[in-house]
Amino acid sequence: MTSTRRRCLAPLGASLLFLGSGCNGLASVHVIPMGSKRISATAPLIQRVAPGECYYWVDGNGALCVAMRQHRGQGLGKLFEYDAAMSLVFGGPPSGPARTYGVSTRTFRSRTRHGLTHTRAASTSGVAGVWDYGKPRLRGRFRLVAKEQSYWAPIGWGADRFTLIVGEFVAVYDRAKGERLLEITEEGELARPKRDASPNPMLDFCPFSGLFGRIRGLKVEGWGCAPGPGIL
Repeated sequence: MTSTRRRCLAPLGASLLFLGSGCNGLASVHVIPMGSKRISATAPLIQRVAPGECYYWVDGNGALCVAMRQHRGQGLGKLFEYDAAMSLVFGGPPSGPARTYGVSTRTFRSRTRHGLTHTRAASTSGVAGVWDYGKPRLRGRFRLVAKEQSYWAPIGWGADRFTLIVGEFVAVYDRAKGERLLEITEEGELARPKRDASPNPMLDFCPFSGLFGRIRGLKVEGWGCAPGPGIL
């Protein structure tokens, strides 16, 4: 594809995302593993997440927040569901229609459940921008590096790995729905540290309780989950 054609198609993709945002917002996120020691012969080189709901609001501390979620396979049982939630917490909202934000360890959180595999991630650095603040829909884009961990029962949490996460969104205003999604992404000691606290929480989330509930056919009461390695 020529550079001229890419430049022509880029605005078209953004326009289609905006037109398809509907009443619940919409996003498109791509996750790219950055490991340099091994590569799978079959796993996707780029993982795409397509949230069908995306909300923004300003929290009680004056921070602009965005949360999004993709959930499919409902009604088929927990082992067949795919559930991915992501949240972004920036600084104060733009004084005008647009603003660029630096990404820190507080900015991004994500949780994904697909059958017995669970993944969590927190940002380390990056950049984000928002546009059209003050209009019915908030547009935004982000490019960030995150530390990610996966949990496989009964092995437990794996080692940290770095990922590049890029995405764009069209969010609608809904504080109540957005805060519920943000809480999902912060469960299990993934809560964002206070600005005057150490940004290195230990994670001890048990994926068989809380957010992901009971897995059908598997009794989870009494399961102990040892603290996982720190992700930040």
